[in-house]
Amino acid sequence: MELSDESPSPALGRGARGEGQAEGKTEPPPALVPFLSRRGSVAVKRILTLHKPEVKDANFAGLPIEDLKLYFTLTARAEAAQPTPDVEVARLVFEPQMIKIPAGKFLMGSTKEQAQTVLKKTNNDENWKKRVEWEQPQHTVELSEYFIGKYPVTNREYQAFVRDAKYKPPQGWEGEQFPAEKGGHPVVNVSWEDATAYCKWLSEKTGKPYHLPTEAEWEKAARSEDGRVYPWGDGFDPQKANTSETKLGDTSDVGKFSPQGDSPYGCADMAGNVWEWCNDWFDGNEYKRSSPADKNRKGDVKDPQGTQTGTQRVLRGGSWYDDDYGVRSASRIRSDPTFTSIDIGFRCARSLP
Repeated sequence: MELSDESPSPALGRGARGEGQAEGKTEPPPALVPFLSRRGSVAVKRILTLHKPEVKDANFAGLPIEDLKLYFTLTARAEAAQPTPDVEVARLVFEPQMIKIPAGKFLMGSTKEQAQTVLKKTNNDENWKKRVEWEQPQHTVELSEYFIGKYPVTNREYQAFVRDAKYKPPQGWEGEQFPAEKGGHPVVNVSWEDATAYCKWLSEKTGKPYHLPTEAEWEKAARSEDGRVYPWGDGFDPQKANTSETKLGDTSDVGKFSPQGDSPYGCADMAGNVWEWCNDWFDGNEYKRSSPADKNRKGDVKDPQGTQTGTQRVLRGGSWYDDDYGVRSASRIRSDPTFTSIDIGFRCARSLP
């Protein structure tokens, strides 16, 4: 922590003005009081009450270096800027970090022009013709406020679930231990059923309503309101996501490509790294029924939950194995709820009370 003549320590400044003081005694700033009960409190009190209120200039000459380090460390903690209200910080140690997504409308799906760009890159591949049809037409969706994970659930976070719930570990683990040096990587080889079981466990442990995000919740968090192709904009950049172009050939620590690859809301790894399970059953015609051209539609779509029946679940976001056109925010694929793979993981969402 650097101090200058123009910017004296606020903690010292408050003491000089006599705030929070009893007559004949200099009290520490309220923000530092919790630290006084900890180890080293004698040294802390000695530093914070070293000077009488009438002394204008603080003089640290003669203090041992350890006392000085202690003072500046605690002062820095007390004066640290508070996180923005959109990022949830009051959570248990094993809870994923969540970000609040504001209520409002956004553009979901791909335009005809965006679909044509994909087909041009894939030489009109028949499989991709079908996939871009699943993304059309682009339509307006309105969502209520909700939380979504800043990152995919990591091996370390999933380990807490495996140990506490006595749940079967993913393939590739040695018992309850994830692969070495991959604690911060997204957990993989988890099915939709595994991901749902984790969310249920997390809800029971915390008393908060965790669940897998709906397709709409996932996509809005990834691309915001303006229909951008990738979380960061319309142009692909291999420096902003773990894809085949990045040539890592495996998962990477969550947040490795932050903040440059984050969505406008601050969500990381929503392009590449791992495919992520969504709560919805897959329906290739879902968007057609959500289109303004559908005569049965009444107004904008609000908080869609997807079709209520099916045989396959939706995955979003692309992975380290996919090319740039596969990691677009609108890209959708499907798989059996029991399927697992080395490039499939998930992130959590949570409804507001």
